[in-house]
Parts: sequence; C-alpha cells; structure tokens
Amino acid sequence: MFEIIAKEGRARSGILHTRSYAVHTPAFMPVNTKAAAKFVTARDLVEMDVQAIICNAFILYLKPGLKKAGDIHEFMHFKRAVFTDCGAFQMLKESFFIGYTDHGIRFKDPFSGKPILLTPRDIMKIQTALNSDVAMALDNLPRHTHSREEMEDAVKMTIEWHKTSKEVHDSLWEGKKEDERQRIFGIGQGGYHEDLRKSCLRELLRLDFDGYALGGLCIGEDKKHMPDMIRASKEVIPEDKPVYLMGVGSPEDILDGVAEGVDIFDSAYPTMLARHSQIFTWDGYLNLKTSKFSDDERPLDPHCDCFVCKNHTRKYIYHVSSLQEPTAHILKSYHNLYFLQALVKRCRTEIEKGTFGEFRKGMKEKYGC
Repeated sequence: MFEIIAKEGRARSGILHTRSYAVHTPAFMPVNTKAAAKFVTARDLVEMDVQAIICNAFILYLKPGLKKAGDIHEFMHFKRAVFTDCGAFQMLKESFFIGYTDHGIRFKDPFSGKPILLTPRDIMKIQTALNSDVAMALDNLPRHTHSREEMEDAVKMTIEWHKTSKEVHDSLWEGKKEDERQRIFGIGQGGYHEDLRKSCLRELLRLDFDGYALGGLCIGEDKKHMPDMIRASKEVIPEDKPVYLMGVGSPEDILDGVAEGVDIFDSAYPTMLARHSQIFTWDGYLNLKTSKFSDDERPLDPHCDCFVCKNHTRKYIYHVSSLQEPTAHILKSYHNLYFLQALVKRCRTEIEKGTFGEFRKGMKEKYGC
C-alpha cells in the first residue's frame, strides 16, 4: 500500500497506493470541506496536478445529504484520490460543538440548528457510502489550551472510538479484495505531551490502521512544539506506514514536516491566505496589499509557470483585489495551491537527489525562518 522510494535523513519520498490513484509523497491535499475548494474547481485541481484532496464527511452528511452525494469522486468529478475527514475538527468551532460522551461527539447541525450525535459507527458508515479512498477514524480533538487531564481524557476517548471505528470499518469492507478496499487512517492525539502522543499511537498500532495521522497540531499552539511532536510520533509509527500531518499548509511548516518524515499534508491555509492577498513565491511571501504593486508589470512569481503567472500581472491582480472582485480570489487561490503542489514535487526531487537539506535551508531563509 505504501512504498518508500528514497530517503535523506528522516525525509522520504514514496508512493501511497489507493484504489483511485497512486499518490506520490510528500503530497499536499487542498481542503474541499463541502466537496469544493474555495474559488477553485475540480478541473483546476487536476490541471495543477493535485493528486489527492480531503473532504469533510460529516458536513457532506448534513448537507447536501448522504443520499444526494453518493460516490464522492462522481459527485465532484474528481477521479484522483479522495480522503474524507471524520468531522472531529468541528469540535474547535463553538458554533458547532456542544460536548461529547463516551458514545461520540454532540454537535449542533449548522444548517438546521438541531442537535446531533456523531458516533464512530455513524462516521464509518458515512465514509463508506461516500466511497472515498481513505477514511479517518473518529478522534477527540482537544484545544491546545486544555489541561493535561483534559488531554488524557481526549486520548482515552480517541482510543475507544478508534476501536469501534476499526471494527465497523472492517465489517463494512469484509470480503473486498485488497486493491478494492477503502483505507482507514488512525489519528494520534496528545497535545504537546510526548508521552501522551506515544501512548496514544502505541494503542492505535494494535489496531493496525493503514496509516496514521497526527492531529491536534497547528491549531494555535506555539509552533516550536510541532517538530518535537512529529519526531516523538515517528519514533513509534512503523516505517512502512504513511504519516499524515493534519492542518499544515504553510511552505515553511511543510518543509519542516517533510524533514521529519511526514508524507501527507492538508490545510485551508493557502486559499485563506490568498483571500487576504498573501502570496506564496519561490522568493518568500509576497504581500499584494501594498500600493507599490499598482504599476508592477511582473507576474506574482517570475519563477512560477502556473496559468496565473503566465497571463496576469501583479498590477492587474492588485487592481481586481482592491475592487474586491471575485476574480481576484480565483487567481490568487489558484496560484497559492499550484505553488504548494510545485513545492512538494520539488521536495520529492530533492530527496531523491540527496539535496533536500540544502534546498530546505535556502527556502526557509527566503521565508524568514
């Protein structure tokens, strides 16, 4: 299912084989929460060579409704790999989250306002019905400000819910050939406590998931903790299992994650930043808000070959941004997502050449790190 192609230190390139697509890693997945990326179409994603995306199975269950969605690939017309998230990230949103019990998470339906209980059994059935390539088991996502006792409780719940998730998923896919099965990833929690993360993952390893995600990072905590938490987790996770760092999408964080052996990333950060005129380039961040770009005839990034940089100037994009035209969001979002696809592709190349460390150092300097 997962093969390693090359290594340089802890960094590695590989291939994650799913039913729909062979995903070359390191890989970055644009977020398509409601089966749509912000201001970017599925056709755009294929054009920029996105190999995998992630959708939120819980949100899709609520609206447009599971029966209307059906197979997620057909629904979106995206024939490459699709991950579906379990929906636990909504625990961080006060407008969604009510509380949790031993049985699951209590949310308020954002569309109807009615309370709903999301259980491990429910979310496995939902993700199976969506027919995604990789499903995520239900976890308990604590806030980074929670006490150690609250973190311990979240880890305990995550382990118990994962046991049910795996049992239900195995039964739903029983009898299917290996290359026809939906994969299932477990999610390690524990905040920035190394011992909790390791103990959580050791318990999840007993369940033999197809891959392991690192949750509860890059959600507001001091980023200095992240490399240590990744390293501690990687000490526990077997080498032949893909590792997915959830919610990370800045160039500098991706480079640091790759250096620690992370294989997969996802985040809404690139498109969110684009809407605020913050642009990724091979020379660092570009703040397109300043008026000096009103007469700049250069592309967003002279080193980029995306259709935006080939056809539009900073002057034009500054103009449509200042007028708050939707076109501005489309162009900036496309560029930022294209850049991250080019970045992870470059990481794979540099790892295979044995020059990733040097490349990372140079890029981080340009990003002020």
